[in-house]
Amino acid sequence: MDVSIIIVNYNTKELTRNCIDSIFQYTREVKFEIILVDNASTDGSKEYFEQDKRLKYIYSLENLGFGRANNLGYEYAKGKYLFLLNSDTQLLNNAVDLFYSIAENETDKSIGCWGTILQDRLGNKGISYGKFLSIWKDLYIQCFLWPFAYLTKQSITKLSNMYNYDTPDGIVNYISGADIFLKKSIADRFG
Repeated sequence: MDVSIIIVNYNTKELTRNCIDSIFQYTREVKFEIILVDNASTDGSKEYFEQDKRLKYIYSLENLGFGRANNLGYEYAKGKYLFLLNSDTQLLNNAVDLFYSIAENETDKSIGCWGTILQDRLGNKGISYGKFLSIWKDLYIQCFLWPFAYLTKQSITKLSNMYNYDTPDGIVNYISGADIFLKKSIADRFG
């Protein structure tokens, strides 16, 4: 198995269905599995997804939250790589194979995970990656910029520029949790 795609669902049946359908629509030339962890959904997700033979469906009797649910999915993963993917995302191309090819050809052994540029429905760039901020800059963003954007109804897309930045080599401090492609060996080693 090349890639284990782990998706966490909590009452997002339609979004999750669209996400899974986009994976099957675009993914080619890579062996993959989809592991869907359901955080005790009550929207009919259980009845719908437990019938889908294309995926491993894991139903949790409690809402484990995002991190613990991904960890539960990891326990079932057989792939050389893990692709943690939010249920509200949709692939627009053969992203799984692109990630796999990049990871397989990476010569810098210090790189353990990859991400991509996230876009909203209008094609605006979302928060995809960022720099580790100083405590003062983070406080400024959290206590002033975000509330100001909310109160004035400004688009938070403008604020995403505080996080996304140009990088000549593509190496960033962190990647958004919405789509992280990583070596399973890293997760095996560090958890």
